[in-house]
Amino acid sequence: DIKTCQELGIVRAGDATMQALSLLSSIHGFVTMAIDNRVTALLGEDYNVEEVRDAILTTIFEGIGADTPINPTG
Repeated sequence: DIKTCQELGIVRAGDATMQALSLLSSIHGFVTMAIDNRVTALLGEDYNVEEVRDAILTTIFEGIGADTPINPTG
């Protein structure tokens, strides 16, 4: 569970319920898109579901933010 992962240092500290909801929402969205053939429409017939799943999980756990925040004022 998320709290255990936080205690082990795998997941950053924070609201475990919101983190779990975010994770579940992302995975549910992917599964729904795969069932509805929308992933195939985006990636083509030859995509590997396990590779896409792993990429999604990597993105979730690494985050999508830049390593160095961009200064919007330049």
